[in-house]
Amino acid sequence: WAGPNGIFVGDGVQTQAVVQTGDVIPGLGTVTAVAMMEEAINDAAQVAFALQYNDGESLKSAIVRADPILPQIALKVAATASGCKKVNATVTLDRPAPPGGVIIELSETNPSASVPASLKIASTRTSGKFTVNVTPVTSTQGGAITATLGSSVATKPFSVVPISVQTLM
Repeated sequence: WAGPNGIFVGDGVQTQAVVQTGDVIPGLGTVTAVAMMEEAINDAAQVAFALQYNDGESLKSAIVRADPILPQIALKVAATASGCKKVNATVTLDRPAPPGGVIIELSETNPSASVPASLKIASTRTSGKFTVNVTPVTSTQGGAITATLGSSVATKPFSVVPISVQTLM
């Protein structure tokens, strides 16, 4: 955020950097002005910090881009599935997706289950669905399904069990 003393870059809890008028940036010079603006770059919301600096010869400017703080995620999927059945799963965000949406990385550790590599949740949406494909097994196969967005990781155990007469009905 921008304050009267400069631009503060951080995760909302801990400040990572402060750039303010009068700072000397090695290789650039002395900062003479700071400004902050939000913009969409390559379909992703980003914050751009415009720094004006004087290298002793002329006035120059630079743009420093920082990724937005990404939503936290939750994963909902059944803990057990019978071989050959498809299972629906949902990833939920703790707030609407930013402009351009978000890409959730998906993975599994169960050799009898497969998930798509990723799931896109569109801008302003708070959830997305995907299908877990399951293959037949002769004995229970354990593992997990994981969804990842930046530093937010959600993992759920996922087992595939043999098909029985009961599961066919």
